[in-house]
Amino acid sequence: MIVKDSEVKNVWTADCGCDVEDQVWTPDCYQESGTPICPECGEDMRYSHTEVNSDGLIEKSHAIATASSLVDDGENEEYTRGIAELIAYLYTTEDELPSDVVDKITQEIIK
Repeated sequence: MIVKDSEVKNVWTADCGCDVEDQVWTPDCYQESGTPICPECGEDMRYSHTEVNSDGLIEKSHAIATASSLVDDGENEEYTRGIAELIAYLYTTEDELPSDVVDKITQEIIK
């Protein structure tokens, strides 16, 4: 399974005794800023748990199988598999490709 970072939430809690709500951060926020701190006293917060939005789960093998059925020409299995893996990658990645790259890929697929 592939889980996009945007579908993952890390929950942090204050152990300092301050009356503050739990902080919810994405993995990117933690990577960029480090451990969250209590907004009242400045102490490090404690990691509590992780929540994952199940709508964000994408099974890569399913994406490849679906893409294979779309591009299978019945003749070139290696080509079909390569294009299917590319489509699955595009479907499961968070990276945005430049429009000219997408156009070139699309033209290659419909050849």
